[in-house]
Amino acid sequence: SLGAKERVEGAIRFSKGVDILSKDYIFIPVCDRLHWMLFVVLFPSLQTPLKIKGWTGELTVPCILQFNSLKCNRPDVGKRIRNYICALWEKKHGKGKGKGLFAKQTDLPIFNAPCPQQENDYDCGIFLLQNLSHMVITAPLPPMEELMAKQNAREDFDLSHVYDSRDIRSKRSLFRDQLDQLQEQILHGHPTADGAFTSSPADTGKRKRYLAGQAGGKAE
Repeated sequence: SLGAKERVEGAIRFSKGVDILSKDYIFIPVCDRLHWMLFVVLFPSLQTPLKIKGWTGELTVPCILQFNSLKCNRPDVGKRIRNYICALWEKKHGKGKGKGLFAKQTDLPIFNAPCPQQENDYDCGIFLLQNLSHMVITAPLPPMEELMAKQNAREDFDLSHVYDSRDIRSKRSLFRDQLDQLQEQILHGHPTADGAFTSSPADTGKRKRYLAGQAGGKAE
């Protein structure tokens, strides 16, 4: 398995060409030990830590928020993300300066953000997508200047009451239908510019052989 240094270097290569630190928010979906959760880095470019009102008290920014639909803390994952942000800072500003900015955990603390909890052991991915969808589409997070001006992060990051199990069941059905449609499109044609799907004779033959193999039969 890769060591901590190799993992960070791989993440830096993955984000090459994009100034991630200039973004107000960095959304990082993580699958750790078969469990999906969402991490959000708040204001990584902010060089002077500030305090704003959170859901239970003061929230220090910049910081990392963990949205976890199971009551299991994963501090090791948050620390890896913190190491990645620190390494990006060093790469952008010079070696040693990143450690100066994020030298202690209190400089980039990790908070468990409130969010609805799953009632089974398999819906974690849907909860992740629901949390992400709410903060990006349903109620987009405000720019850093706006959040700093109102000095209150509770209404933006407390997701504990923004949806319930009925929304999760609906999303599960929606995603299943979309995946079925996507599979049909992949097996029966190629997308064109107008969204339609076309097939060449060679592709049709390949798909027939594939489908026949899946069914245990012989293609005509």
